[in-house]
Amino acid sequence: MLRRLINACECQQFAFDMWNRLVQTMLIERMYGIDRIARNFSRPESGIFGAIISYLLKKANLPSERNAVKHLDVRPNHTVLEIGFGLGYGIQHVLDIIKEGDGSVHGLDISDEMVRRTARRFQKEIKDKKVNICIGDVASMPYEDNTFDRVFHTNSCFYWPDMDEAAKEIYRVMRKDSVMVTIVMPDELNMAVKKGALKYGDPDQTRYIDALRKNNFVDVQVQDFYDAEDCLYPWYQATFAYAKKK
Repeated sequence: MLRRLINACECQQFAFDMWNRLVQTMLIERMYGIDRIARNFSRPESGIFGAIISYLLKKANLPSERNAVKHLDVRPNHTVLEIGFGLGYGIQHVLDIIKEGDGSVHGLDISDEMVRRTARRFQKEIKDKKVNICIGDVASMPYEDNTFDRVFHTNSCFYWPDMDEAAKEIYRVMRKDSVMVTIVMPDELNMAVKKGALKYGDPDQTRYIDALRKNNFVDVQVQDFYDAEDCLYPWYQATFAYAKKK
């Protein structure tokens, strides 16, 4: 009886969350138009609109970032990079693992608004040199060769204009035998494409996979997973790519 009641409450909460998200999205589209939404997904801006988009990004990215870090198998002594960190939820997941070790987590994002917000969130950790945040382009990163043990990104490669240069740069900053993980939720991606929210990006994953294989990554593979914690889009795909350097 108690289990049935809990399940009913969970279903009601899920329905409420779905309705809230639908209403919010419809209001935003009516007030600002899908074009501005699409531009903000590629590079979030400041102000009230940016805050609204940040809320939607939080809902969309939390499960992806959690799963990316889970599949990375981060160790306390690892140096980790997140590309396109947004509001910093992936950085927090990594920090929870490396905070007692010698490792550090670094974040690169092209949006100065996301850099500002996330740097403010991790002020203490930045001071303690456990977190490093910077603004920059994935095709020209401000890191030394062979810096990172782990790299991950979610919902950002759609906006990389030069996929080959991005792949070369990522490979350059990764250490020997390091791994990169990318998470995509196909159902969520398809919905965004139909709504026009990705008009400033390219959702074709084959372009990304081909660029990795072309630029020295090995054992590039895509695997399907299901996340019981994420009721909205339980199916997600994880792409694994390895830097096997001499």
